[in-house]
Amino acid sequence: MRSGDWDCRRHEDVPHEGGPPEELFHADHIDDTPLFQAIYDRFREGVPWADTWFINRAIELLDAGQYPVWQDCETETDVYRRCEALESVYENMAQNGCLHYTERTEPIERSFDYVGAREQEIVVDIGRDGAPLLVSGKHRLCLARVLKLDTVPCCVLVRHADWMATRRAVAEVRRRPWTHPDLLDLSPGRGRSGYHS
Repeated sequence: MRSGDWDCRRHEDVPHEGGPPEELFHADHIDDTPLFQAIYDRFREGVPWADTWFINRAIELLDAGQYPVWQDCETETDVYRRCEALESVYENMAQNGCLHYTERTEPIERSFDYVGAREQEIVVDIGRDGAPLLVSGKHRLCLARVLKLDTVPCCVLVRHADWMATRRAVAEVRRRPWTHPDLLDLSPGRGRSGYHS
């Protein structure tokens, strides 16, 4: 839980130290990001990865000496290996939906580190009004949207203090079947929460 205005700040006002280039991953809506467009073009339109702006720009940036650009890619070969990995994730999600880390990973291969395991999920913060704010998991969320999945499992990292007050009030009532994904665990007879993609 955290109070303050962190959930209302414009993206431009948030400090960005290192990390991948904003031009590849940021937009006001995930569907407007170059990453989403590349994934959409590849899986919905059949465009080869090499013909997407995202991949060409990632390679240009690597060639210019910028790092990190995309995950741990350091070379053009790494970029295309990452594309192959996304193909595999897409096929799995097309068959099984978007699964929790523990559902898609054999026990012997799972991270026993709490943070390491959470990094394998779609992670969100919850703003004061209940809005989910994407922290990580862009690739899985983009794939889920391209596949038109209704919900995706996610891990909540931080909730705004005002939203926690809302959750406490809801928990006290416990009669009404709430529909907000971050209130489902408080509704009688409801299971796991998941966010609409």
